[in-house]
Amino acid sequence: MKKLAAYLNRRLTGAVYVSRRICEAYSTDQSGMKMLPQMVAVPTSTRDVQKLVVFAGSLAGKGIKLGITPRGSGTDKTGAAIGQGIVVSMREEMNKILEIDTRQKLVRVQAGVTIRELNNTLALHGMTLPIAADDQTVGGLLAKNFTGPMSAKYGGLGRYVTNVEVVLADGTVASTAPVSRRRAEKIASGSGLLAEIYKVLLNDCEPRTDDETTFGYQVPKREKTISILPMLLGSQGTLGVMTEVIFRTEYFEELPTMVAVSFETWAEALEWTERIVPLQPSVGDVYDMKLLNLADGMGKALKFLELGGQGVLMVVGFDEEKRHKRMAKALKAAKLAPESVKKVVSDEQNYEDFLQLREVMGVFLNETGRHRVAICDDVVIPREQTERFMGALSRLGAQVGTEMPFFGSLLTRQWSVRPDMNERKRVVFLQHYARLVKMCGGAVCGAVPEGRTRAGIMNRLVDGAIVAQNKKIKQVFDPNDIMNPGVKDGFPPERIPHFETETAVRRVLP
Repeated sequence: MKKLAAYLNRRLTGAVYVSRRICEAYSTDQSGMKMLPQMVAVPTSTRDVQKLVVFAGSLAGKGIKLGITPRGSGTDKTGAAIGQGIVVSMREEMNKILEIDTRQKLVRVQAGVTIRELNNTLALHGMTLPIAADDQTVGGLLAKNFTGPMSAKYGGLGRYVTNVEVVLADGTVASTAPVSRRRAEKIASGSGLLAEIYKVLLNDCEPRTDDETTFGYQVPKREKTISILPMLLGSQGTLGVMTEVIFRTEYFEELPTMVAVSFETWAEALEWTERIVPLQPSVGDVYDMKLLNLADGMGKALKFLELGGQGVLMVVGFDEEKRHKRMAKALKAAKLAPESVKKVVSDEQNYEDFLQLREVMGVFLNETGRHRVAICDDVVIPREQTERFMGALSRLGAQVGTEMPFFGSLLTRQWSVRPDMNERKRVVFLQHYARLVKMCGGAVCGAVPEGRTRAGIMNRLVDGAIVAQNKKIKQVFDPNDIMNPGVKDGFPPERIPHFETETAVRRVLP
């Protein structure tokens, strides 16, 4: 590997490392998995990424497998930010804000810039991206098609993309800007990888209508213009490496006015949610009180714990342009809650407490140890099925002998659970959990792609025609299987222990 690294270092403006210490630092993400890369590359430009991809492709042509794994902040929860070949870290050098157009409210950035860095700069120009994922890179967020806690009002990050520059598996630098059907047909009539991609896009793939919106690859609808962007969103680096992005932004809003309300029962929380939805809150976080107690027990003290020790805590926010409108909606939301519950509206004296709640929970959920990992995060459950799902989840936890502290949003319908169990038990539990989600009408990959951890299970749960189409798309984009190999593929079915999960789940469903 040292000779290969030396060869690359002579040709890149960035750097390639093979030392054990550096490779170890890039061997984990938030999935609980570990894969030691052969080398770590730190590119400084799209040209560097091109050279790395072409190099990996040339090795594959000689029978040597050295895959390319793009990596941002390393926060992926499904094992997609780790690999055994070349980890290409975009965060260190490809983190520049290249251009801001205040007139059209556009910004062009490299894939390694974080939302915090971008929004801090945009705020100076009165603009923002309404995305709550401060320390994650834009490339990583697009690779998993991030939606997040503000998506009920603003939509996911993909909604704000106008163009992505992507390096394909043969080294071609492509644009995702929409083209007319005539232009697409002309590209397809040519030669090369991009031509093959457009041929499949125009003739061999069908748009999907299932709820598993981040599973596999989404085919764009048949419209007057065509773009490969929908396929790349949620592709987790398996189709190409995103290097630059142009975003459409919104005008900057001040910090939202917040309301915290504690409920002892799900019925109360659901009823209140239905009442406040017409007020259009921008966020609606829900925390299991057991989770807050766990955080407090680890020294992450929260003043909101005095609201109550059982049930759920809901925190909603309003971000209207005028301060008095934000406060009016917050007060109305508080008034719509039952008189018997405890509630707090943010003001100048307690606003730091509200900020601390999200910060502390963010730290706690990312530092809960190797047993309480994020493999069960971000499923989507229909709102009317929430109470049934949570009850069944609690009973499932009792069966496997562990608590199921959860968090999520009744507005976005995204839920996460953090069971405390070892790796072997997690494999078993994840199968039960996925089946439970589906039997409640939910989506296991409705808000997060399958990566490595969910791929094998998902390939069993979804329609075989969708699985076959995903494989066709992957084969066309990446014929040598060098782009993040193993991601969205998962372990072969024979390596996943078989359990009677449907029977087991039916026992916990009411």
